[in-house]
Amino acid sequence: AELTYRLENSEISNSSVTNEYTDERGKSVSFGDAGNVLSSAELSIYRDMRNDPYQPSSGWKTEISGTVYGGLLGGDADLYAVNAEASIYFSLPFKHILGIYAHAKVIDTWGDTEDVPFSEKLFMYGNDSMVRGFKPRDIGPKAWITGATPSRDGAKSAGGQTLGVVNTEYTMPMISKVLRLAFFLDAGNVWYDPWEADLDELAVGAGVGLRFTVKNFPLRLDFGWLPLELDDEFTETTEFSFSLRYDF
Repeated sequence: AELTYRLENSEISNSSVTNEYTDERGKSVSFGDAGNVLSSAELSIYRDMRNDPYQPSSGWKTEISGTVYGGLLGGDADLYAVNAEASIYFSLPFKHILGIYAHAKVIDTWGDTEDVPFSEKLFMYGNDSMVRGFKPRDIGPKAWITGATPSRDGAKSAGGQTLGVVNTEYTMPMISKVLRLAFFLDAGNVWYDPWEADLDELAVGAGVGLRFTVKNFPLRLDFGWLPLELDDEFTETTEFSFSLRYDF
């Protein structure tokens, strides 16, 4: 278990956003924070039973955490967040490996706070929450200039309060432990409201990739050639994703 305290002054100023924006529900969206002081404490519990932290072929790993903002901790926002992550690996014949990773997170307000600050909203991007084959941050709620006709080119990611993603990956060796070929299938989305997820709105992508590891230095290169399902008609797809990280 681990207890972490965080104190920060969250100020986001986007000078390129000079117009008023409205989301799909007709609600006004702000893409900045006017100097919020965020004071939070996070308690996390984790268990790692993988046979190798760098290139696991069997075992599992879980982490559950809860975060409280404000209240007795002070600060300008009263929030709470719940986060859960899990990964599991199956060793198959011929040194093939099946890996599955799932991540869910919710953030909401309490006390006197009415809206989650933009800096704390959830987006589908980064190593721990990504559907490959789609433009980073583009999955989930969007907003447009107020009065404009919604279009793909004019959409801006607005963030949400519920996130869910599942990554499935099948890998096989090409050059010992140095190079592996991977096939992946990802599904996920970000939803507006806390504790609400519509599985009919999942974005789903599939593709192939390469996994390089030289002296514990990881390199992942993925080609998402097949977006199977869009979360909405305004989401943009992309072919390549590149990251420096180990498996889930």
